[in-house]
Amino acid sequence: MKIVCRLQRNGGSVITLGKEKYHFKPESEDGHHVCEVKNKDHVETLLGIPEGYHRYGEEPVDPVPEIVVPETKDIEKMTNNDLNDWAKQRGINPRSKQSIVDYVQNEYDITLDFDDSVNCAGLLREAAKIAEEVDEDEAGEEAGS
Repeated sequence: MKIVCRLQRNGGSVITLGKEKYHFKPESEDGHHVCEVKNKDHVETLLGIPEGYHRYGEEPVDPVPEIVVPETKDIEKMTNNDLNDWAKQRGINPRSKQSIVDYVQNEYDITLDFDDSVNCAGLLREAAKIAEEVDEDEAGEEAGS
């Protein structure tokens, strides 16, 4: 059975299942990266990953992503782990004061002033407060227009 690999890399993708190597490469007119897979178990394995593979000639079925809506928390009550998660979701290194300061400067054009006594958790808490205030202001402006 011909199977399409949805991930398209230069030169194709080589996948190893058991002792078999499958080279998914652009062989079709439509540009899909395709490989003939004869082992029924391997076909089942690959088609069991719908975000990565589908039968050639069939439209892929996009899995519906699970949307997790985080519970809104009072920033003052956020634990250090909560603050670290908040930072990581925004690409901030939670253990780097400079990363936190740079994020606030780049995202909100606000300079955080602090002395050496302020730890990273304190800076993250301030950054989260700024983000919350700006988001609330923007939501209010959109509702008013």
